[in-house]
Amino acid sequence: GEVYTPPLYASILEGVTRDSILQLFKNELQIEVNVTDLTRSELYKADEVFICGTAGEVTPVVKIDSTIIGDGKPGEITRKIQKKYLDTVYGKNKKYLHWLTPVY
Repeated sequence: GEVYTPPLYASILEGVTRDSILQLFKNELQIEVNVTDLTRSELYKADEVFICGTAGEVTPVVKIDSTIIGDGKPGEITRKIQKKYLDTVYGKNKKYLHWLTPVY
């Protein structure tokens, strides 16, 4: 029921996608996001893992090195945030239309 993400100084980029997802977790899913350093072993033990970015949007990670994450399938929280994010960027979530720029 909680999400963990590394801080910006930890070799990740500050970006619109990450910021959008963090806001959607808080405002739409009411899931707490913890910003903290993460070790590889913590990722191995996670129930689920995803990465995000402009090109990949929200991408489930089901295996790291030779370790299967969770049950080896995209998890429930990952699927929920994927749907919320895609609904938002495709204009289906009217609450966030101000995030979008129409292209004609």
